[in-house]
Amino acid sequence: MIDTSNLKQHKSITIGECLSPAMDITNSYDARVYFDALVDYYVEINLMENKPVTRELAIDIAKSNLGYYAGYYDRETAVRVQELFKCVHPIFGKTEPTPEEAFKMGQDMAMNGIKSVEQPEGVPKKPGRTVLV
Repeated sequence: MIDTSNLKQHKSITIGECLSPAMDITNSYDARVYFDALVDYYVEINLMENKPVTRELAIDIAKSNLGYYAGYYDRETAVRVQELFKCVHPIFGKTEPTPEEAFKMGQDMAMNGIKSVEQPEGVPKKPGRTVLV
């Protein structure tokens, strides 16, 4: 079972403290447990800072942050995180740009206004029971 205690401290934590544990998750159950705790953390921390957000917005923030943070890891980890958390990199989507392409994409976003890639629908699913017929 994944440890979510880092998200339940009722204080601001670094992006690394918040998202690094998610990069090691390898199964859908732990992904859903961590995702739910992450969304709850974003709702709570924003409320504590007098910047309330809806759960729906917190879900989108969580997906964007997970997709972005996974981009700093190897391709295998990034793909696993995208699949488990139903997220994509907010700038690159599911692509793996070269450094030159990444720079150009960032430059285009800066020049034309920042608009991130839309996140996939849904949230990580908890595995259900298998019913044998």
